[in-house]
Amino acid sequence: MNPAVVNIGELAVRKGESETLRMLGIGSCVAVIVVDVNNKVGGMAHVVLPQSDPRDPVSRPPAYYADTAIPALIKALREAGSPARPGFVRVRLVGGASPAGTGFGIGERNVAAVKQVLKKHGLSVAAEHTGGTASRTVSLVLPFEQVTIASPEFGEKVL
Repeated sequence: MNPAVVNIGELAVRKGESETLRMLGIGSCVAVIVVDVNNKVGGMAHVVLPQSDPRDPVSRPPAYYADTAIPALIKALREAGSPARPGFVRVRLVGGASPAGTGFGIGERNVAAVKQVLKKHGLSVAAEHTGGTASRTVSLVLPFEQVTIASPEFGEKVL
C-alpha cells in the first residue's frame, strides 16, 4: 500500500492494518506523531508555526499551528476509535530544526509550543528527534507503531 503523505499544515489519522503515513522534508516544522497501539490508530500533524493569530487574513488548516493542531489531532484520533488520553497513546516529535538560512529560532519555538499544548492535554512526549540543522522525512507504519526518520545528514533511524 502506498503511504499517505501528510503535507504542510495537514493532519491525517489512520486505523487498521498495513497503514503508512509519511511527511517529507521536515525542517523547522514539527511532525507530531500520536499512536494508540491497542486500538490500531495513529496520526500525524504537520505543524508549521507555534501560535495561530485570529487577525491573520489567510485561512489556514488547524494543523498549521501548534495551538490548534493538537486539539484537532486528538479529536480525529477519537473519531477513529482511540480514547486519545494519557496511558492510551504515545507521542513522538520530529523536526524543529534550524536549517541553513532559517533564523528566528522558529524550529525551537515550534517544539516548545507543541510540548506546551500536549502538556495542557495531559500528554507527554515518549521520544523525539528534534533540533539540529537536518531536514528529515518521517514515516509511521501501523499497527506496529514503527516510526522511521531519514535524512541525508544522518541516514535512517528508528525512533
